[in-house]
Amino acid sequence: MKTNNKLKDNHLVDMNIHQFVKYSLVGALLLALASCGSDNRTPGRTFVPDMAYSRAYETYTKNPTFGSDSLAKVDSFEARKPVTGTIARGILPEQLVEDEKVLASYLYKSYSENTDSSYNAATNNLKNPFKPEKDVLDRGKYIYTIHCLVCHGEKGMGDGSIVQTEAYPPVPSYADRLPTISEGQMFHSITYGKNLMGSYSYVLSAEDRWKVIYYIQQIAKTGPFAAGVSAAAPADTTVTNN
Repeated sequence: MKTNNKLKDNHLVDMNIHQFVKYSLVGALLLALASCGSDNRTPGRTFVPDMAYSRAYETYTKNPTFGSDSLAKVDSFEARKPVTGTIARGILPEQLVEDEKVLASYLYKSYSENTDSSYNAATNNLKNPFKPEKDVLDRGKYIYTIHCLVCHGEKGMGDGSIVQTEAYPPVPSYADRLPTISEGQMFHSITYGKNLMGSYSYVLSAEDRWKVIYYIQQIAKTGPFAAGVSAAAPADTTVTNN
């Protein structure tokens, strides 16, 4: 009799476990269905919203994580400054560059100020990392058409549309100006601006600045495009075109 009762008790336990598992699975299924909706533009129910949605702060408002006083000594603004010494992704070339004159152009504004001494030193401190090949010149022409043609004109004669309308003072032609400056000085001028020309570093990467310099030299027939100079093999280039 005791054996039968024990078997009966074990059977009841097994049934209870089976029912628990069955009801748990049914409950999980119902929960999953409740999370779904007919509107596929929404994710359904969010069970841990504080993990899914962080509190948003406006850029120049105070964030208590960084402090409580943004108007005194504590910088608690939501917008944070980059860590000292860090370099933004995309600033440096993907390939390893060992030539300091090439690498200097990628970090030019970090190490060279907008001064006459930096402008003069750029002649010896900078070097174009590209070869004047077709794809480089095509890119340079594209950039020139967008940013330079309006003032300097199609052939670099200083007769762009904005000059012709007299909305802008006359611009020196490349034929007169380029023979007197180096490509490093051209890079400095595009980076910081020169005279009435503003800076283009905010829209042109270091590589694009070098490419448009090649195109400018091509239409002006200076640099590697000067008479008697082979454009296919400029002096010691380091980085090939990406």
